[in-house]
Amino acid sequence: MSSSGAVFGLVDPDPSTFSGSYDESVLTFTGTGDGVFGDLTMIFSADGTVTASGVAIPATNIDTLSVKGNVSKTSFDTKYTLRVGGVIFAEGTLNLTKI
Repeated sequence: MSSSGAVFGLVDPDPSTFSGSYDESVLTFTGTGDGVFGDLTMIFSADGTVTASGVAIPATNIDTLSVKGNVSKTSFDTKYTLRVGGVIFAEGTLNLTKI
């Protein structure tokens, strides 16, 4: 995975590699100790739902990251929440459309 810009208030990170597994119903990526996302699990289900959760995020104040949404052949639409001390710190959306 490659992100650009100041991710979680940090500098532009190098690309990260996550391992995973899949079968006919689900694709799961996991990463432990990633320098940007901490311990991350991302799950893509056959019905088009996507969820992700991250803990131990190295950024100064962020405790957890959660993502929920949908993915299709033409788009990736999710909402994310960042928590600090168990309280919502930031919420937003990520919408990618194939053109």
